[in-house]
Amino acid sequence: MDTNSALAAFVASVVAAIAGAIVGALITRRLAAARPVLLVDTVDISNSAIPGGAVVTPRKELVTACNLHPFIGMQLVMSSNRRVKESEYVDWLGEVERTLDDLLAIQLPAMKAVGDQLAQGLATKNFELIERLWGQEQDLIWPYVESAWIRDDFVFSTREPTYSEHSEARVVIVDEDGDFILQLPKSPVNLAFIWTRRVGSMQARTKELASRASKAIAYRIVDDLNDIANFLVSAEKLYEGPAKDLRNGILRELQNYQRLSVTGQVSNIGSAGFSVLNLAHLSIHLQGYPTPSGLAASDLRLALMLGDDQSNFETPITVPGGQVRRFHATATKRLGDLTEQATVRSAYEGAERPFAFEIDAVLPGSARTRRFAVTGLFHSRSGGD
Repeated sequence: MDTNSALAAFVASVVAAIAGAIVGALITRRLAAARPVLLVDTVDISNSAIPGGAVVTPRKELVTACNLHPFIGMQLVMSSNRRVKESEYVDWLGEVERTLDDLLAIQLPAMKAVGDQLAQGLATKNFELIERLWGQEQDLIWPYVESAWIRDDFVFSTREPTYSEHSEARVVIVDEDGDFILQLPKSPVNLAFIWTRRVGSMQARTKELASRASKAIAYRIVDDLNDIANFLVSAEKLYEGPAKDLRNGILRELQNYQRLSVTGQVSNIGSAGFSVLNLAHLSIHLQGYPTPSGLAASDLRLALMLGDDQSNFETPITVPGGQVRRFHATATKRLGDLTEQATVRSAYEGAERPFAFEIDAVLPGSARTRRFAVTGLFHSRSGGD
């Protein structure tokens, strides 16, 4: 190899080495940097994760109807100015909805089924079956019969019998609290007729029922037991309609407090950590979408409070290198407060409109924020691309 060729080969090797070092340094630097990757799982309309300490005035007639309902155990406590935290009100509405769902789907059909079985036992005068069934289902039977008795939804059809004219098949005892108890032979379960937990005039009313119901079993009073069985059979028809109406009212009220929300995750495929700020933005392409008054004139852009998977909206989310953090973002405005509410609901249920979700992150070594975005199609159970 001549001198010129050797020199050229040397220069080429030096250039390749330098280039390799530069590329290696760039790769190392890139891997060492913070590298956010944004993923959206869902863009929903929901009542979850309400940010801040917003207060509202609940619907008085709805709250009163729920508080007076015989089978809704939780009451909403309001301050003197009838204002409550929005989050507390929505949580209470959700609990009432779930209670009514359980009542309609499980409790009322179960009451009818138990009533039918009691009626069958009475038809054959199989009192051991009646006692066994009552023992198995007393947590269902007694609260409903007791509540209905206090409201006069349940009454006995005859005057209270003279018990001295009947044989006592079981002994009614009074426990240390004053409640009436029937101890069944060869059974680990006692029949309990609890009245002492009530207060005031309701306690006296419930004691009257507890005494008579316990004696109906102890003395085999068929008429009284038939009245209880018939009430349980008819309870579904009696309470189903009002419970459905109340549930529909709850759903309408919940709808008034729905917000657009986004769930997803931020990954860091670099090694340096970064922080995600608590303010995000959601844009939905609605321009040109058909509405009853014509085509939508503009897109929708909303500010959202972004928090971690525990709905902490106060502290930025720190994402260390190589780790993933879940987030939940909720619109600062309720959907019912937007002029575009009907359009947004329509697009959510029946269309696929493009959306963009944006977050701001503070990267290491920079005092400025960088914006990261992900796009997708807005519809029921939508996610990002």
